[in-house]
Amino acid sequence: MKFIILLLLYTSVYYYSYGQTGPGGVGTSANNMLWLKADAGTNTTSNGTAVSNWTDQSGNSNTVSQATNNKQPIYTTNVINGNPAILFDNNNGTNDKLVGADASSLDNTTGYTFFTISRPLTLDGGARSIVSKRTNVGIEQSFMLFYYTSNKFYVDIQTNDNRFNGTTTYSANNNYLIDVVYDGTLSSASRSKLYNGNNLDVRASETNTSVPDNNSPLIIGSTDLNDSRPFGGYIAEVIGYRTALNKASRIIVNNYLSAKYNIALSSEDKYAGDNSLINFDKDVSGIGSDTIMPGSVIGSNTSFSSSVAKGLGITSSSGLDVGDYLLIGHNTTNNSEMSTDVAGMTGTSNTRWQRVWYFDVTNTSTVLNGTVEFDVSNSGMAVNSMGSAADYVLLYRSSNSTGTSWTEIATANSVSGDMVSFSNVNLQNDGYYTLGYHFSSVIVLPIELSSFNAELNYNQVDVFWTTFSETNNDYFSVELLIICLQMKM
Repeated sequence: MKFIILLLLYTSVYYYSYGQTGPGGVGTSANNMLWLKADAGTNTTSNGTAVSNWTDQSGNSNTVSQATNNKQPIYTTNVINGNPAILFDNNNGTNDKLVGADASSLDNTTGYTFFTISRPLTLDGGARSIVSKRTNVGIEQSFMLFYYTSNKFYVDIQTNDNRFNGTTTYSANNNYLIDVVYDGTLSSASRSKLYNGNNLDVRASETNTSVPDNNSPLIIGSTDLNDSRPFGGYIAEVIGYRTALNKASRIIVNNYLSAKYNIALSSEDKYAGDNSLINFDKDVSGIGSDTIMPGSVIGSNTSFSSSVAKGLGITSSSGLDVGDYLLIGHNTTNNSEMSTDVAGMTGTSNTRWQRVWYFDVTNTSTVLNGTVEFDVSNSGMAVNSMGSAADYVLLYRSSNSTGTSWTEIATANSVSGDMVSFSNVNLQNDGYYTLGYHFSSVIVLPIELSSFNAELNYNQVDVFWTTFSETNNDYFSVELLIICLQMKM
């Protein structure tokens, strides 16, 4: 038995994964200023337990908390489409609210985009705020999104001098997906928009061209720290961007939220994988390209990171034309490597990932191509020896019925760290995709190695090993290969 010792005297390797890391694969911490979701970042996941801390998932540390026990809302499981939500019940004689520190990432901008998922229980004409940043009425006020008079939804941007409301009348105990967009670079009459389920409810005038760096706290569940009119009901997700998202990006985030919470979109429903027959509604992410409005500048979202789709990331390389979208989602909480249901794979000792993603493609003309990346650690699995790129295949099938044969549509181009990449893949077909692995040949070694260590000892290398078993093994041969290496990728 021969051992080759590879001794790296100096190795510096940098791996970069490209793609958007925000909700639905839209944005990064540079523009996604706030991401609060009840299925992550709470100090508790026990039903009926008080929430004292809700950690921001955007990367900007805009976490909200509440130290006073009788002002803490309640973590509640299985509220909206099986997902948890935070209940602001105000049952302890005081107003429930979660508060975050003032941060420059929350204002000092010419644009905002907000998304909220809520189920109001108290709608009585009082100001019931989901999210706000102000010290008092119109004072140091960057924004406020709230249910108010006649059970309409109201919005303040930079003070309350241009407060506006939508036309929709909201009802208690219903689930709502509401968006707000503010763009200070547009003409005054077009700067603010309110959407209900992706349907444009109202376009409103706003005189302010920007929001300064206001000195005020971030508040979830109340208009300000001293108001006696708290939000009453469930809040499941609050997302904020410090920019006016383009149409494609906003549609992708809405499809992510619609699939997750089973709230129908009135328009631009680009993902069919969340219907009752497919039900692949977890971690929906996407790429897309669209106009902001007819005849205007094209806006796009060309990539998303494997960190938001639980192990799979995509970057478009060509063919992402105006009106094109590719959204993906999965239905598996846990991931693992499995050797069953691998019909159609070539090679031997075939395995595949348990997690399967449904792809929904909207394509107007040119063939859509892109890079597909699978990241082991982002998928939730332990990182072991990765092997060579030639052993990895991208699997596809049009039906996800167990036993349906897979088609190997591509062989991996590279393995870097724990990431497997497939370049210039044809992404035209709706269907089910996952990562497959097979050996081109099987080599049976005459020993079972228990441990192996090599240590540099001045001008020599000391080698130590033990074996579990040896079969027809005569002797061991040791070779030493020394490499000095510095890499940047």
